[in-house]
Amino acid sequence: MRTRLRTAACLLVAFLLTACGGGSPYTASIHESCKISLLYANGFATGTGTPIRTTLTESAPRHFNPCPLQNITSASVALCLDHPQISDLTAQLRLPDNSTLSLTLPTTVSGPACLTGGTLFNVPLPANRLPLPHSGSGNWTVGVTETDETYESNPRGFLVGWSMQVEGLK
Repeated sequence: MRTRLRTAACLLVAFLLTACGGGSPYTASIHESCKISLLYANGFATGTGTPIRTTLTESAPRHFNPCPLQNITSASVALCLDHPQISDLTAQLRLPDNSTLSLTLPTTVSGPACLTGGTLFNVPLPANRLPLPHSGSGNWTVGVTETDETYESNPRGFLVGWSMQVEGLK
């Protein structure tokens, strides 16, 4: 009788381990950070920026280097803007599928200087609305628009540059 109970207990444990994947190696999720480095709006390491107009002023398209993320946990865009009235600007991020996300710019000018001029603004992004940034997954751009129509013929500010960072698990 004892042998039968022992055998039944061993079979039950073996069944439970098989059912839950017991014996398979545990793979820990590793934290990873991927980025598009801060460059001028023209996409190069040198420049002066692009004048902001009352129509959408877009940066040169850029893409992520190989990035093994399987799950995004946080993301942000850093915009380098040289403009006397940030509240007169709207901004957006264009995703590789050509959809856009509005970027909420701060109402006050504070932040470190960036590149050759302007102020760096870090804007958080909704991680759940972003595609995984695999290599070759397409172009990302930022765009800025001047909302004060009186400056159409004589722009008063520049989209100097931008960068993007995503963090998550691979």
